[in-house]
Amino acid sequence: MVFTVTLSVPAQFTATVDYQVYGGVISPASPGIDFEDTVGTLTFIPGETLHTITVPVIGDLFPEDDEIFLLSLSNGTVSIIHSSVNGTILNDDNYLGLIYLPLVVK
Repeated sequence: MVFTVTLSVPAQFTATVDYQVYGGVISPASPGIDFEDTVGTLTFIPGETLHTITVPVIGDLFPEDDEIFLLSLSNGTVSIIHSSVNGTILNDDNYLGLIYLPLVVK
């Protein structure tokens, strides 16, 4: 899953911001099971306005609810307006796709 972090104006100096991914609160995704633990620092050099953060999602074959994780930004050398965002891992494992055959009584 790819997230884009943008500066409202091009940096006039080198700016940094740390990021980390956590399991969500409601329908939480688990690091190491549903997504790869992702942590790092973005560095904007003068003139840059955007960077991306990629959170690798780990697929499985288990029917389950959609799961949520949180991408959090902190320790910015510039102001951070939106310090976190949810990522939703959509279930693609036929969660409600059970097949029921009709019962015929003679």
